[in-house]
Amino acid sequence: MGRWGAAFVFITLSLAASASGSTERDALIRPGVGIGKVRLGMTLAQVRAAWGAPQAVTVGKRKGGGRTVELQHDFAAYVATLSGLRGHERVIAVGTTLAKERLPQGVGVGSLERRLQRVFRSDLHCELVPISPGSTVIFASARRRCTLGDRRRRHTVFASGLHLRYPWDARPVADWARLARVMEVVVRAPGASGSRDPQS
Repeated sequence: MGRWGAAFVFITLSLAASASGSTERDALIRPGVGIGKVRLGMTLAQVRAAWGAPQAVTVGKRKGGGRTVELQHDFAAYVATLSGLRGHERVIAVGTTLAKERLPQGVGVGSLERRLQRVFRSDLHCELVPISPGSTVIFASARRRCTLGDRRRRHTVFASGLHLRYPWDARPVADWARLARVMEVVVRAPGASGSRDPQS
């Protein structure tokens, strides 16, 4: 590897370490509030101050005017979605796929869905297991949402699925209750949606 190649690798690793460090300072999911230092209702400047410069930014138009801005950090392991008129956007959703992130009860990405159900009981509302009528198997690509809190207010969505090697791998339907794990957690404001929202 030449001098310039080595310099590029060093800079890339330094940037990755810097981005990771900015999000690791407060690894806690607070249902209905936020994840780490990013909370619902924050401005774009506040998110940047909390997590540093994003690695990717996606901007889209919002129905009725304004726009949505999606900020990806740590190679999309953290995503904050803001919405509003240009210059007045506020965080409406913040999500993570990192297992280190935990709720105060100790559950989060990587937790068994059945443990999530034991912890929150009737406060957690899960969709039906996503299978076709008459099917006896479920594929790795299948996901379902479990929602903590009232969707008309601030709430938290857990996307669950089976950790299988390939998207086309399949397991018996009965394995869902035993093996399904949380793959993503998104804290959302009412009416929020985005490319990383588990419902999409």
